[in-house]
Amino acid sequence: MQDDKVLTADNSDKTKWRWACMRSKYGVDEKIYTAIVAKQKGKCPVCDLPLTDKSRGPLVIDHSHSNYRVRGIVHNQCNHLLGLMERDWKHLGRARRYLGKSHEK
Repeated sequence: MQDDKVLTADNSDKTKWRWACMRSKYGVDEKIYTAIVAKQKGKCPVCDLPLTDKSRGPLVIDHSHSNYRVRGIVHNQCNHLLGLMERDWKHLGRARRYLGKSHEK
């Protein structure tokens, strides 16, 4: 991966550990992660800010807690919002559309 990617493969212990966790917990490796970022056009599907914008915290893999299906890559703060609102998401326009897409499949 190049430096302009959202998560760089820099061979540090922390990066290796993070990739290992993503592979074991969600089945997401660097290729899948890069594909998700490309599908989202480099933006968070909740707040629409670039994934490179660190003002909303680090990036996390958002997933359904009922079936563990990966929905996307979002900012940490956006993920907290989704977690809080997942049971009652009808009040949030963008989050509703985002979560709704995962229910259509």
